[in-house]
Amino acid sequence: MIGDRPRDGRPVGRLWLWLWLGLGALMICVLAIQRPMLGGDMPGGKADRGTEVPSALPTPPARPGAALPVEPEIVTWGGYGDQLALVIKNSGDREIRSARLLITALGANRVPIATTTGSEDTTCCTVVSLRPGAEFGIFIDLPGPVADVEDVVVRYLDLETVPAGPDDAAWVEVSAPRLTRSADDAVVTVRLEAHGDVGAFVAGQAFLVDSRDRLVGVISGRFYCFTRDRPRTVRMQLKGPVPSGTRISKVLALPIADGTPIGIRHACP
Repeated sequence: MIGDRPRDGRPVGRLWLWLWLGLGALMICVLAIQRPMLGGDMPGGKADRGTEVPSALPTPPARPGAALPVEPEIVTWGGYGDQLALVIKNSGDREIRSARLLITALGANRVPIATTTGSEDTTCCTVVSLRPGAEFGIFIDLPGPVADVEDVVVRYLDLETVPAGPDDAAWVEVSAPRLTRSADDAVVTVRLEAHGDVGAFVAGQAFLVDSRDRLVGVISGRFYCFTRDRPRTVRMQLKGPVPSGTRISKVLALPIADGTPIGIRHACP
């Protein structure tokens, strides 16, 4: 029939096909222009590739008066065998009077390998009397080798802070650190001398690194009944092996204020 074809002899159906294709291309261009730029699509921008926390671990609320939204800064982490060791830093401007930590070790594809908070009756995973800028070492046992860990996430629990006092109000002098290593243990002895009003308790810590300066262990201990200006030698035991060539990287001694929850109760004479 004459009405089925245009005068040049080309089919009408093919003409309509080209019209629909042109209209579709026009709509795609309009949508592309109107689409907002997100994350790494921004000119000169960079997509956020920060640490992702498993959705099963919601951020817990801090206790009233905490006023420290900053999560602990992870200075370094490592370990040896089946023990994970990490060093955190108080990057806020208030002193942490007390806080338990929620520690999650992540493996391949960011699957949690281990998650722990310790308990209120132990010294594991608890930070006390940590001044702004100060570091603190933590260690946890894993169900497998630390070599399986690809990342570590740390959050505060039950956070309580106080305004930071003067730096010279109380401090502990550290000297003569010594590491003794055996096949299945490592022991650090160190001389401590308290100055100022340090209270009755001191948290001592030693950070151990291997021959390539990688963190392999954190030894921690609580020491009681210090008398100011009277030196005292203390002993800290890892209760686990460390590789050959391990040395002491740093020894810390942090005064613990009176009345701070410390997990272990001890009465001085």
